[in-house]
Amino acid sequence: MVLAFASHELGIDMEKVDPVFAHEDILTEHFSEAEKTFVLSAADPAAAFYFLWTRKEALTKAWGTGLQENLKLVSVLEEDPVIEMNRASWRLKSFSVSENYPAALASHAMENIFYFDGSDILP
Repeated sequence: MVLAFASHELGIDMEKVDPVFAHEDILTEHFSEAEKTFVLSAADPAAAFYFLWTRKEALTKAWGTGLQENLKLVSVLEEDPVIEMNRASWRLKSFSVSENYPAALASHAMENIFYFDGSDILP
């Protein structure tokens, strides 16, 4: 589980990597040519797919639009992208919850981000 709190809109997504998921079908519909090349040429295409997919999902959740946006036009390849949408600037931060659970956060601002994994409260 991932929780995020802010005083403004934000979006967060976490996925479990499924190495046998047929992500190629989604690439054509939601990924730009550069993003498709990034995924298909990666040493681990499934990991590359989920890296980009969590970023796209986090953005659509922050925007409150869901997948109806034309996600081919929204590049999430850059390390620390600033994406303009509806006269607002959005930033993305990718991280891993654990080895097979990539996640991404989309927000207007990325100051004061704190990560807690719960290990200090669990026996």
